[in-house]
Amino acid sequence: MHILINHLHGNIQVYGPAQTPTESPKEEITSILFTRKARQEDKISDIIQALQHCYAGRNDKARAVAEEVRQWQKEGYIDPNYNARVMYDELNKIIPLPFQYDGFRKYYNE
Repeated sequence: MHILINHLHGNIQVYGPAQTPTESPKEEITSILFTRKARQEDKISDIIQALQHCYAGRNDKARAVAEEVRQWQKEGYIDPNYNARVMYDELNKIIPLPFQYDGFRKYYNE
């Protein structure tokens, strides 16, 4: 544990063992899409990263995201009980999607 005391401004900051003053605390992403399993196994950041990278270099970006979402659903990390509209809106809050809802709905509902 590291303690940084700024006497000039009277600030005290405490950093955990894996965190140094140059590292920012891990941002907590919350969404109704992620299952308890995803939270318990600390997979949310992995899922988000996979979703961001799945459509890189692909022309069919909406299909790539829909396929990636289905894979995470099969593994029990994303809740499969949401319709395409809710899924698109929640995903778009987490990562800005480079396509419109209609394209996503087409592939999500396949």
